Formats: sequence, C-alpha cells, structure tokens
Amino acid sequence: MATTVNSQNPIEEIKSRTDIVETISRFVNLKRAGRNFKGLCPFHGEKTPSFIVFPDSASYHCFGCGRNGDIFHFLMDIEGKDFREVLSDLARATGVVLHTSPEKKTAREEEQRLLELNQTAAYYFHQILNQSAGAAQARDYIEARGINRKTIQEFLIGFAPESWDSLWNHLAGRGFSMKDALAVGLVVEREGGGVYDRFRGRVMFPIKDAEGRVRGFGGRSIDGSQPKYLNSPDSLVFSKGSLFYAMDAAREHIRSTGAAVVVEGYTDALMAHQAGYGNVIASMGTAIGDHHISILKKLTGNFILALDADKAGDMATLRGLEVIRSNVEHLRVPIRTREGSTGFELRPSVTIRVVSMPRGKDPCDIIREDPQSWARLVESASPVADHAIALVSVRHDLNTAEGKSAFVREATPVISQLADPVEKAHYVQKIARLTHLDESAIRASIAKSARHGTTRVASEEEGRRPGKDLEQHLLLILMRYPGLLAEVDVEKLADLLGVEYNLALEALVQSASTGSLELEHFFSALGPNLEGFGRELASLTASEPELPDAQLEAVLDNLLRRIERRRLSEKLRQYQFMVREADESGDQEWASRLKAEIAQLASQMSRFDPRPSPLFRDSRCTD
Repeated sequence: MATTVNSQNPIEEIKSRTDIVETISRFVNLKRAGRNFKGLCPFHGEKTPSFIVFPDSASYHCFGCGRNGDIFHFLMDIEGKDFREVLSDLARATGVVLHTSPEKKTAREEEQRLLELNQTAAYYFHQILNQSAGAAQARDYIEARGINRKTIQEFLIGFAPESWDSLWNHLAGRGFSMKDALAVGLVVEREGGGVYDRFRGRVMFPIKDAEGRVRGFGGRSIDGSQPKYLNSPDSLVFSKGSLFYAMDAAREHIRSTGAAVVVEGYTDALMAHQAGYGNVIASMGTAIGDHHISILKKLTGNFILALDADKAGDMATLRGLEVIRSNVEHLRVPIRTREGSTGFELRPSVTIRVVSMPRGKDPCDIIREDPQSWARLVESASPVADHAIALVSVRHDLNTAEGKSAFVREATPVISQLADPVEKAHYVQKIARLTHLDESAIRASIAKSARHGTTRVASEEEGRRPGKDLEQHLLLILMRYPGLLAEVDVEKLADLLGVEYNLALEALVQSASTGSLELEHFFSALGPNLEGFGRELASLTASEPELPDAQLEAVLDNLLRRIERRRLSEKLRQYQFMVREADESGDQEWASRLKAEIAQLASQMSRFDPRPSPLFRDSRCTD
C-alpha cells in the first residue's frame, strides 16, 4: 500500500512500509472476504468471525467487541505494549530510523544500565541458592513449599546471603557503579560513608516485566525476621503497583485461555505454574490498582481474583473490585432480539469472578495438596456481585436499620453496573431477602449509585480516520488559541484523531496548562521522533487567519462536527460496501448484523442534518 512519506512524521512512514494484513495474520487466521479480510477476533471469544481488516484504509474493526484502529492500536492491544514500544518495534522491522534527543538517549542508556545491573544481581542470587553451603536453609524452605528444581530455574529464584557486602562486592567487581546500585535499591547508603546490601538472608524472587526484564526483587525472610517480605524501592525501572509477578511467563497463557487468574503471593503463582496453570499472576500483596487493570485489559476481558481468605484478603478483594469497576468500559455488542433481528446492548468490557478460598488456606497450599481441586475452585468462581454481597453482608448487623443502610449502600454500586435487567433483578431480590426490605428501596439505592457511578462507554471509532486536512486544521486552531482546550472534551476529541495527531493533542494539553502555548515544551513533550512534525504544525499556525473572540467557539464546534460527520460517513460507506459483499455471498446473518450497524450509524448521522427551516418544508418529512 503506497502512501506519501512525510520525513517529519515517522508514524506515516512506518504505516506506508507495513502490510497490515500480513502483520495481523501473525495473530489471526484471516480469510479474504471481497476486498477485505475476516477472522475470529483475538480480543474476545467468538465462534463466528466478526473481526475485519480493511487493507485500503490500513485499519481493522471487530463488530463483536468494538475494538478498532490501525496497526499501532492492534499491536499495542495484542502485545500489551505502550505506543513508544510499538513504534520502536515497527521502526526496526521496517528500517525507519528514529531520532533520539541527547536527553532521551541518556535516560534510555541509564534504564538499560539499571536493568543489566538487576539481571546480574538475579544471576548472582540464583547461583548462591544453587551452590552455596550457606543457602541450605533457603533450599530447605523452598523444598518445604513444594517448589521443584525446574521452577527454581525457570523463575530464577535465588538467595541473598547473610552478608553486609557480598552482593555489592560482586557488582563492583563487574564494573557497576555505586550510584546505579543505590538507584535500584540493591544497596543502602551508610551514615558514615559507603554502602551495605539491602537484601540479606532472604529467598529472592526476581520481579520481571512482561518482556522478561528484571525490574526489581521481592525478598522473603526464612528465619522469622521482619519484615517478612522486603521489596525493591520504587526507581526508574521499578514500580510495584504497575507490575504482576510471573507476567512474563503468563502473558501468552492468558491470551490463549482468555482469562487471567490473580493471586496474592509469589509462591501462589509459582505453584500454579508448576502444576500447569500458566495463566496465573500475583499482585505481590498490593491492592489492585489502575496500572494493573490497564495491563490486564490489553490481554483479556476475563479477570478471576483468588486472594487469601482472611480479613485482609477480603478487603483487598473489595478494593480490587472497586478499582476494576471504575476502570470498566461498556461496549455495544450484537444480540439476537426476541423478534429474530439483530440488535445491540451495552455490556461491561470485562467479566470479573472471585474464587471463594477456604479459610486458613492459600492457593499454594491447595495446589500442593490437590492440583485438581484448584482447577475446580477456579472453575466455580462466583460472579463479582455474589461475592461482594457475601463479603459486605458479614461486616454489618442486618438486624439494625443502620446496618441495613450501610450494607445496601456498599453492595448496590456493584449491582448498578450490571447490564442484564434479569441479572440485576435477581440481585435486587437477593439483597431484599437478606435485609427484609422492600425491593423498591433497593432499586432506589441502585439508581442513586448509577447516577454517581463511573460507567464509561467505549468509543465506537472505526479504524480509518477523517482526512488529514481537518485533523490538521483542528490542531492548528487549538495551537493558535490554546484557551479553547478548556471548551472541548479532550478525551472524546482524542477518539476522533489519528495516532500522530492524538500524540500532538496530548503534548498540546501538557504544554498549554497556563492558557498559552509554550512551544519548546510542546516540542519536548512530542519527543524527538515527532518534533519535526510538531515544528511543521507550529510553522503553519502563522497562516491561520485571525478570528474574533466571538467566533472562536462556533468555528471550533463546526470543525468538530465536520470531523465527526466525515468519520461516520466513511464508516457508513464501508459498511454498505460490506453488506453488498455479504448479500452476494449469501451470508444473510452477517448482512443482518451489518444492516443493524448501518441503522445505528444513520441515526447518528441524522444529528448533522440541517435544522428545520421555519419558512420551507423539509422534503424528507412525510406528514
């Protein structure tokens, strides 16, 4: 597919050199469907193909779950990487040279140094565990936990000896600096000068990212000393709240099984993998946070929580459920109506279930005793609403008015997120039975919770973006008049723009927080690879005509409407073409789904029809 290469914009150059069909075919079995290609969506389970790749527009769209975009969006979602990682990967694959500023290069070199230092430390700890006589107690502890030799090797488990300087001497002997060792927290600075090893007398669990790079460590004491677990401090390369233990080993299993099982501890995850349950990851004792959910949503829409069955575990589960709930988008999915036609309804983009753990046991214990019982527990995981109701009910006295009120107030937010009216009615009845209250009171609480909730509807944007002229004009207007940023929904606006203009918008928001645009800040926020693109936009800003203040909002509103209308119009034409192909091939079910989509698009397009004239009758009217 040939496109004009813009030397200032490496994104366009990479797109022009990348065959989207060939790239997506590495992950999806695509079959030709007219001018396009069709396959089973890799982002949600389905039996009938609804995932379409459009070679002409270098985009894709799934009619089942709504996922769509260009090659960057696809690889970010399927590989769980951020934009800059995908940009770097595609640049290497296509031979596009990316430019790096001295500052960025220095930061990247520092990160690489620190990761190499962590890797060296991991190998050192691993060697000590395997070979040192001083690690006998650690080996006994690991054996007592049921962890075998193969698992020790695969997860690079190690031991930090009872020494104040053995690791530091090892690192210094290999040329690593004290500054870097301090930066990752492997050593601690002495008051009188020098450093000492942070981890001593502990079984060491290297914590890797999804790419298998050692980001930090968790150290478990084996002699009863406190703290029981000691982790690496936050650093340039480590943030415990944004990592899962064993994610590097679990990522492909999560994709293939379509579910992620989240446990709490290192040994819980290790025993699961050892028993063949490869889709298990550990939150490492921390509450599930926004970063965790962001990572998981790129891999699967099915979360299964299996945290420890104690009060702390119950609270961690409730916090995790709240974080997940607040991050859940709702997607329009096709359904078969009672009349036999195809319609759509909003459903959560993720499904959450909770394993009811036996009191006093953790996943590690259960798997050691009977691996099959673990499989049964996970299989029987209860819906999030059931588990939340059970947990909250035991925290309150349901014989008192205050207890009932608190219970209903805490339980109903989960119920308000349910899309299925029958399912919602079931839980209303369940809460009413538990509290001996009228169902109307429960429904009122659910309605109040829904009004104050955070349900978000995912964008329906289709991969092909509106013309570059309108996108560019919009950016130029916002750069010329940055005060307008306060008048627009930036999150919604981002859905309308191509990836390079999206990044420019993000940089613009960062650089115009004071109401005026700081160009050097804008260029820096774009990064070296898009700085040329940003400077080109800045040079074109001068050509924008001066607009009276009274016209600014009207001009912006008109531009946004034109962009959205063009996006919908292009999408409509694409669907109409696909309907003709489906009719010609005799695929009536697929044609029916497409026609339902077209009806939805036509309804949205009607918003852009001219307003009725008070003088002339609209010829489209029939009455």
